[in-house]
Order: sequence, then C-alpha cells, then structure tokens
Amino acid sequence: MPEHDHEEPNEQSDEGSALNFIQAPKIDEFLYAKLEKDDIKQEIEYWSSIILCQALEANPQFEIIDGFVPRIWENYGIDKVAIMRKEVFLRRFNFIENKEAVLARGTYFFYNKHFVLKAWDEKLDIDINVINLVLVWVQFQGLDIKYKGLDSLNKI
Repeated sequence: MPEHDHEEPNEQSDEGSALNFIQAPKIDEFLYAKLEKDDIKQEIEYWSSIILCQALEANPQFEIIDGFVPRIWENYGIDKVAIMRKEVFLRRFNFIENKEAVLARGTYFFYNKHFVLKAWDEKLDIDINVINLVLVWVQFQGLDIKYKGLDSLNKI
C-alpha cells in the first residue's frame, strides 16, 4: 500500500500529462479546493482563440462540419476542430486576430441554415441557445420598385 493518501496519476492517459496532488485546505472539517487566477491563466489563454459554432435547425455530423469549416475559413489558420456536445462545435484559431476577423465578417450559413458563432471568453456560459441577433434574408418576388425603400420595407 502506498504511503500517501492519493491516487497516482494515470500513466495511460491520452492527455500525456501527470497530475500532482496538492492538499486542499481544511475549513470546518471540510476540504476546499482554492483556485487562484494564476491557476487558470494558461487555460484562459488557450481558449481565448476559440469560437463556438452551431448550425441552427440542422444536426450535421462532425465530419460534415469538419469539412465545411476549413472551406469557408481556409485563410484564417484553424488549429483545432472539436465537438463540444451535440450540435455545438469548437474551432480554435492559431491567432486571436484570426478569430476576430471571422467574427467581424458577420453572418454565415450552412446549407441555407444560420451558422451561429459565439466567441469564447472566461465568463461565457456555454449555452449557445442564447441568441441576441438572427439575420434573415427575405425575397419579395414581384415587389414593385416603389416599395423597395427602407420606409416601405420596414412596414412589410
């Protein structure tokens, strides 16, 4: 039996990193883990170039999205592509500037469905269902030219 009261790191881990045990402080008979800003600084830096993506009203397989995204963002240096959960995908860019450029380009579509993007930040609640803006393209076939002004279109 080992002389310490914690488990050894799993050396078979796919992550390739060993964990070091740090004893949590005991307060009122309970152990509490205390995390400082420096403890998560490296993760915040890593995640800062991530965009969450979701194709609304679609349920594409990961392989389809994995092929679609590099085609539309081929010049923006995508580092990693991953699935976060059903219908929500993560895209990590090589540089934050690339992520910002993609977001600045506006609305994207995935086979005529809105492709919603949300930049990750450290306070982000990963609920991509909270959408503030959805742009809609409407075509009025046969609409007389006199009705195509903004004042008229706003009322239609």
